[in-house]
Amino acid sequence: MPVNIWWILILAPLVSASLCALVLRRWGTACAGVSVGSAVLCFLVVLWGLASGAQAPAQWDWLSLPGLEIALEMRLDGLATLMLVVVTGIGLLVHVFSLGYMAEDDAKWRYFGGLSLFMFSMTGIVVSDNLGMIFVFWELVGVSSYLLIGHWFRKPAASAAANKAFLANRIGDVGFLLGIIGVYVVFNTLSISELKAILPEFTEKMGEQQTLVMESQKQEGVAEQFKVSFPPVDVNFLFLLIALGLFCGAVGKSAQFPLHVWLPDAMEGPTPVSALIHAATMVAAGVYLLARVFFVLALSAEALVFIAWIGAGTAVLAALMATQQSDIKRVLAYSTLSQLGMMVMAVGVADPKSAMFHLTTHAFFKALLFLGAGAVIHALHHEQNIWKMGGLARKLPVVFITFLIGTLALAGCPGLSGFFSKDAIFAAAQERGEMVLFWLAAFTALLTAFYMVRLVIVVFLGEARDEHVDHPHKLGWVMLGPLILLALPSLAAGYGELIPKWLAGDNYEYHKHDILVYVASIGAFVLGSAGAIVLYYGKIKEPLTVSLLRDRFYIDEFYDRTFVRGIDVTAALLSGVDRWLVRGAAVRSVTFLVAAVGHFCRFLVSGSVQVYVFFMALGLLVLLLWNLL
Repeated sequence: MPVNIWWILILAPLVSASLCALVLRRWGTACAGVSVGSAVLCFLVVLWGLASGAQAPAQWDWLSLPGLEIALEMRLDGLATLMLVVVTGIGLLVHVFSLGYMAEDDAKWRYFGGLSLFMFSMTGIVVSDNLGMIFVFWELVGVSSYLLIGHWFRKPAASAAANKAFLANRIGDVGFLLGIIGVYVVFNTLSISELKAILPEFTEKMGEQQTLVMESQKQEGVAEQFKVSFPPVDVNFLFLLIALGLFCGAVGKSAQFPLHVWLPDAMEGPTPVSALIHAATMVAAGVYLLARVFFVLALSAEALVFIAWIGAGTAVLAALMATQQSDIKRVLAYSTLSQLGMMVMAVGVADPKSAMFHLTTHAFFKALLFLGAGAVIHALHHEQNIWKMGGLARKLPVVFITFLIGTLALAGCPGLSGFFSKDAIFAAAQERGEMVLFWLAAFTALLTAFYMVRLVIVVFLGEARDEHVDHPHKLGWVMLGPLILLALPSLAAGYGELIPKWLAGDNYEYHKHDILVYVASIGAFVLGSAGAIVLYYGKIKEPLTVSLLRDRFYIDEFYDRTFVRGIDVTAALLSGVDRWLVRGAAVRSVTFLVAAVGHFCRFLVSGSVQVYVFFMALGLLVLLLWNLL
């Protein structure tokens, strides 16, 4: 197989997005076919490439300037290939599910074009071996998510959610860009492979001195006038700033506190979008980035501690919020936030492999849950309030069984994929002596079991609470098929430690977890599930209302009153300054001065001989007085 077949991963979705936007706008069904075809092609390329062991193609130079070169370099190690399987596999199933879910949509060309643009951007992030190119694709992912979240832009809530997601991600991306600049200033390269190669020698030299003097003279071809010398910088502080800068990118994309507020609102987009972007791939890009550049993050122990606590805090905070939500998609959204926090915590305790293990299993069962929620919403004529559902196990048996599998996997039921990957995170925290983080992770797992079992009981069990439940919309196999296919890895992805072996390669070592890990994991599942059954079984309305959790700790209100309204007030003040000071005083003063000078000059050239004689005499008098004095 020609090695250049890997370029299809980039080109196929790009061509599909271009065709949908420029050629097939009037033919939505044809656009959907092209988009699904590109997703099939990408998935087959990944499978074929893995089976044949084909290597990545040579790099393609994208930007070449004196002292700065950015190339599109592909890297297909165990980490990248695992992520490719997740992105292309789940992406394909979401495309197929969308054929049924979006069948009646009037703007299918825009929807499927956005999906293809997202696939192009996401695969670019995964395969790129250069931080500069990763940032380019990173921004394209932000653009495509903005378009997909706001697909139903005529709804004010969808439009506002798209803007919110875009702005929150831009805040994180500013820090990410500064981190990339810091990497280049210190190491003089943006290639991840080169960074790995030079880092051991670099750190060995830095061990002999505590400060670093950076000079751009090290870069050949830099003109003399552009050469800049920097004062000595403490190495540990510099590494801390770089690590935190790179982490900012993950905070935005993976919706970690305090930029977590955009993800729940993003549920205003179509449900397949939620499954693809906000459960399995885009939000996982931040965790993938942390795993990819972990060797840089590990240079600062303080940065890892900060990352671990941000992850743990986000996990607990989001899990508490999920327990009181009544929108089926928002429950899953806060669950995603919580699980992403667990993954980030795993990176912070220096175990990115367990983070990627949980990322992979989570991608399967969370995509299953979102698509299952989409099937429920579609069947109930777009009803999303769980307290208007009930009794759906009899009406939608396939959806119920697959949704239950996803729920048990997410809740950490022993034997399912989520149980194994969560145990890996628990073990990582315990083995590094971070027992506070360990128990926070266990508490998060307990809450996860609680709110997911609550969701199943309220939605699928009991009696119907609304007329829509008695007459659900019929679901075709184009929507049920992806649910069944996603249920299989949700059941079996954790067995045999295949994913850890894939990630570790030749360095894989099997080790048994401590008994405390199993006690905490199984205990959290049992206690959380039992609490939900006792509290919610047979209830027709919410028996426990906690306003603080239902209203999400009032964080959105705080942001609105401080930042949003603060910006509005500042803009109003600046508008007043502009109106009264700039346009009023300054502009009018200049206008008056120019008018006065104009009137005077017009008087000088009036054409009157008497006036000219007067000014000549006045001038002679002034010169005479000057000479006399």
